[in-house]
Amino acid sequence: MKLSLANNVARVNNFAIVNNFAIVNNAIIVTVACLAFTTQSAYADGSTGLYLGGQLGYGQVLGEVDDNHRLVDNSNHLTRGLVLGYRYSDYFSTQVEYQHLGHSEQLKHDGLVVSGLLTYPPTPHLDISLKLGVSDIRHAASGRNDLSLVIGGGIYYGFTEQFAAGLNYQYIDFDSNADVHGHSATYVELKWLISK
Repeated sequence: MKLSLANNVARVNNFAIVNNFAIVNNAIIVTVACLAFTTQSAYADGSTGLYLGGQLGYGQVLGEVDDNHRLVDNSNHLTRGLVLGYRYSDYFSTQVEYQHLGHSEQLKHDGLVVSGLLTYPPTPHLDISLKLGVSDIRHAASGRNDLSLVIGGGIYYGFTEQFAAGLNYQYIDFDSNADVHGHSATYVELKWLISK
């Protein structure tokens, strides 16, 4: 009888400890979540000025053909880039990017992109952007450079007033006389607001 009473008391104590531990864990999770979403200033909430950024992701040449006009197996290329831009408001930015999109048989994928970003901030921390611009890409086979249309979009999360990270998609539409049709890329971009 004494043994079963001691076992029951131990079970009740263990249940109370486990239950209190779960309550404390849930309270910590809720507190951290609230702090993350109620920071007083966020990148997407009125921050303007000059920013620097970096890009890293994967891209693919679309429609590349060899000398016999056969489609070449297009593998993914590591893409990376540097960004210098100016954020005028919550809704508009301009930027210049140096992008290395990989190398293929027909193209040397290094070039400059000049673009404008139209942005919509649905929350103080979130930006949804549409990118439109031009790119100067060098065609390795012909030795010429062409200006090409660049379109894209992305979603950014502002962690602080100065720092945001985003996931982007970009498509470069090459000149119709080129041996390839275009280049698509998906990349992560980090932005750091350096002046106001």
